[in-house]
Amino acid sequence: DGEVWTFSVRPFNWPLPAHTIQVNYDGFAEDIEVGDELLVDGGMVRFEVIEKFGPDVKCCCIDPGLLLPRANLTFRRQGRLVREKNAMLPTISSKDWLDIDFGISEGVDFIAISFVKSAEVIQHLKSYLAARSRDR
Repeated sequence: DGEVWTFSVRPFNWPLPAHTIQVNYDGFAEDIEVGDELLVDGGMVRFEVIEKFGPDVKCCCIDPGLLLPRANLTFRRQGRLVREKNAMLPTISSKDWLDIDFGISEGVDFIAISFVKSAEVIQHLKSYLAARSRDR
């Protein structure tokens, strides 16, 4: 509650920077305005837009909750629905990256990913696993 998060359409190396949510539609920063309310999955988590800079949007969490992959995004402006979008979060969430690190430390034999949207997701995971195995 009250934490500032950055929503961005920019591609990032994995894992994402802290308090960053990758949005997967290009018009996101253009569609939203400072002061808009951003609802995730119909209000399971709520943010207020406090700043826009390029492809990034800074938001203050006003009602915390669980952020899940493939969530639905709704913008509200002055109490009215402005836009609704599907699939805003990445396939591999920040919680998933923590679980992957834990699995690596425990020596798991394989890692499965559900709802993969692109080959890039698999490539990022493979690169991450290769780098982590070199570090061990």
